[in-house]
Amino acid sequence: MIVALGASMFGSCNKGGAQEQQQQNTRPKEAPFALVGTTELVPSMIATGMESIQKQYGGNLEADLFPAVMGNAMQVAINDAVAVEAGKKNGVTVDDAEAVKSFDTQWESSMPMARMQMIQQGQLKPNSTQADFEKAVKDASGGKTLAEIKTEKLAEFKKALADPATRSSLLSQLIEKGIDEKLAASLKISDEDLKHSRDLYEVRRVFSKDQKKIEKALAEIKAGTAFKDAMAKFSEDVPQPPKTIKETTINVPMANFYGNDKLAIVKTLKADEDSPIIPVDNGFAVYRMVKVTVTNIPDFEKQKESIRKDFEGQIATQKREAMIRNLTKELKPDWKIDSFRKLFELNNPKEGATKEELKKQKIALIEEPSATYPDEVSTQADVYVRFKAISDLWKEFTPAEKTKYTSAKLEIYGQFLSRAESVKLRLEMADLLMEKNDPLAVEQILQAALGNIAFEPKNQQDFANIAGALIKLKAAKLGTAEQLADIQKALDRWKSDKMDHDKQVAAEKKAQAEEKAKFEAEQKKAAEEAKKKAAEDLKNKVKSRDVGGPPKTMSSKDLTGSGPLGGATTGK
Repeated sequence: MIVALGASMFGSCNKGGAQEQQQQNTRPKEAPFALVGTTELVPSMIATGMESIQKQYGGNLEADLFPAVMGNAMQVAINDAVAVEAGKKNGVTVDDAEAVKSFDTQWESSMPMARMQMIQQGQLKPNSTQADFEKAVKDASGGKTLAEIKTEKLAEFKKALADPATRSSLLSQLIEKGIDEKLAASLKISDEDLKHSRDLYEVRRVFSKDQKKIEKALAEIKAGTAFKDAMAKFSEDVPQPPKTIKETTINVPMANFYGNDKLAIVKTLKADEDSPIIPVDNGFAVYRMVKVTVTNIPDFEKQKESIRKDFEGQIATQKREAMIRNLTKELKPDWKIDSFRKLFELNNPKEGATKEELKKQKIALIEEPSATYPDEVSTQADVYVRFKAISDLWKEFTPAEKTKYTSAKLEIYGQFLSRAESVKLRLEMADLLMEKNDPLAVEQILQAALGNIAFEPKNQQDFANIAGALIKLKAAKLGTAEQLADIQKALDRWKSDKMDHDKQVAAEKKAQAEEKAKFEAEQKKAAEEAKKKAAEDLKNKVKSRDVGGPPKTMSSKDLTGSGPLGGATTGK
């Protein structure tokens, strides 16, 4: 766990060890695939982004997800570039020295969380000292001290900062923080509004992307149509299950009225009053005030500055997010490599395009010859474009269209499989080949059997599908006895490996359970000993008070102050 700290602060900084770092240092300057403003997007950004997403899935992605994963990596790169451009527009830039300083700050602030995680995992006791923490870190990391781990992670961070594939991503997060700080500093929040900073405004709204539709809705409301009925008739909002659209309300925090100037008028509405038409994200809306829930803040004066900082932070984040949304609409990517443009457009269909128009677009893509690009990532994008197009089309093709484009599908699937293995695609290809009585189906099924090496539920289903495909082969009398035997051997090998895997998992679970039970027993014993010691300490304390015997009984002179306890005495 602790070894991952530092990398996790700004995303994964470790790009695959020394070999990958060497590749970064020797990588030739890449031609950009697009420009966002003046920020270049290069193919290695996409390769790195895809690798990060695949790791989140344990590297076991279904083939159908690859175009979407690459599209997601492209969108992240575009978003990072827009953030960098927003920084330029607002006079917020981050150099390497500032980035490293931020790394140091976040490293230190992450230590309490690291300690807590180690306690939760049983690697550290709750009452541990700093020395105990550092020893536990050293034990968990295979002998590395906390200082050595920080040095290692900082080196990885600096290399990632120097790499075009990750630099924009790292800097964009720091730039966004800088923009937030600048926006927060510009805010002037009165104490009165600060007292109401936790109030909630409950509203209903009619929303549509079409301004004319909202104008019609407002006209009907003014003519006497109930607001709820107008919502049901015109609003394009998605209701909150299990509510209907008529029952749906929205809670608007006070910060939203500062974060979005256009919404400020809603704050002034009384119950059952309606707003004029307000431009909102992706459309237009009319609001009706339902009620205001006032939240009183205890000890306001004592907490005022802390509340102000939090409130200003919320407002600044909203303003920055709105700014970046608007800038994203303004800064459309200037595409330099066609395969990336095509994949982006395929993943983000043109608004208002008909089903027939989209079908024609996809058919044109699969009918185009494969293009050659100077780098593998750009070529990969081209393969994913054609793969997604044929996969989407196959769901809506007629039998005649499927017959027409079977050869194209086999070619495209073959291109995909040369870059990523997929049992599912192998079996789909085998089915198409068996329909043509093509003996090449045998090789696809054998490769599927050899490629099924994991033991997740998906792999268990793949095993069953491969076994079914083998039955089909035998029925079609395709494949030699030796080929069919090879497929069966691969299936038998998977079954045997699965049994070994299950035994290992069971043994690991048993060991974990025993370790947990041992830790809990130690914790219980420590608690009992601490309780016993506290009782013993109390008993000893009471005894020490009793050593001098019972307290002295005061005389009447003591009580009147005329004796040795009282001070002044009288002489004769």
